Amino acid sequence: MESDKLLTQLRLCAHYLHHRNEGKGSQERILMILNKNERISQRDLLEIVGIRSSSLSEVLTKIENNGYIVRHKKDEDKRNVEICITPSGKEKALEVRKIHEERSKNLFTDLSEEEQTELSRLLEKLLISWNQGEIPHHHFKSRKEN
Repeated sequence: MESDKLLTQLRLCAHYLHHRNEGKGSQERILMILNKNERISQRDLLEIVGIRSSSLSEVLTKIENNGYIVRHKKDEDKRNVEICITPSGKEKALEVRKIHEERSKNLFTDLSEEEQTELSRLLEKLLISWNQGEIPHHHFKSRKEN
């Protein structure tokens, strides 16, 4: 199979997944991360989601206005903000998680267990080679733990 076709297929898959899951900095994704961590600095969250600081601030403001999080400035460093999920944020995160699990399950219904295992093995092999032997820790850890 020629590499151009593979690259096109990967791009189409990435595009589909990105838009179906509402992007990497979506409110839903951030709520799921916060539900897992309960408290996290805005700086650490920024590193996990991989979006611009201004974009994260905008999303966090929307989430905060919905009552799902509270932000506290740390005493020792006024520039560093700690984000905490609220009880209603935890409820919303669980709702989102159920929807996400159902979507994820449906993505691979056309593949057998063996095909899914083989696809996972091949993708992991590519990711390791592209990242010089390492897969960023938050990619696979979050998938298995969430």
